[in-house]
Amino acid sequence: MKTELNDQGKNELREYLDTIPVGEIKELVQKMIDETKTTHYIFKNWKRGITKTPLLEQTVINRVSMEYNGKEVFNLGANDTDQQHEETR
Repeated sequence: MKTELNDQGKNELREYLDTIPVGEIKELVQKMIDETKTTHYIFKNWKRGITKTPLLEQTVINRVSMEYNGKEVFNLGANDTDQQHEETR
């Protein structure tokens, strides 16, 4: 069963992790899980687009990715606008 998030087709976390070399992915994902204080199960849901990654965790994941290779996973400027718009509905 597909969710609305899956139907959108764009998943920044999955797209970013697909660029990481296979030998380094496990360590990077574990660091993201440790830093966000979440579980592997929840992280996989974020990666698959089953659930939306919370804004606080997006900032933590961005910090970890910047330390790793200097690239941000999430464009937080766009997310802030979207979130404000959703809250007013």
